Amino acid sequence: TQSSGSNSQIPSNYLVLAQSLEGYRIQGIHYPCRSVLKLHLETGQLYRSCGITRGDQWFQKYVKMAEQDGIITLGTSTTGKAWIALHRRWHGKVAMQ
Repeated sequence: TQSSGSNSQIPSNYLVLAQSLEGYRIQGIHYPCRSVLKLHLETGQLYRSCGITRGDQWFQKYVKMAEQDGIITLGTSTTGKAWIALHRRWHGKVAMQ
């Protein structure tokens, strides 16, 4: 089932991130590994849209900004896996393409 909510409150520079995380959530993967998501999102447009200079730390800077803006939640599992999740206030509210 696809979400049919509105993206009007999600800044455009986080839309691809939010759609990716909502897709994982719909599939039952609520806490995907950050490194897997980084590979999935590896594009120049994402970090440039936030004013981040390309470098080894671009993804960390991007997700930290998204966390500060209330789009995502970051955490670490008991086994040390760094995960990323769509903030629960956005569950079911991200229009999927």
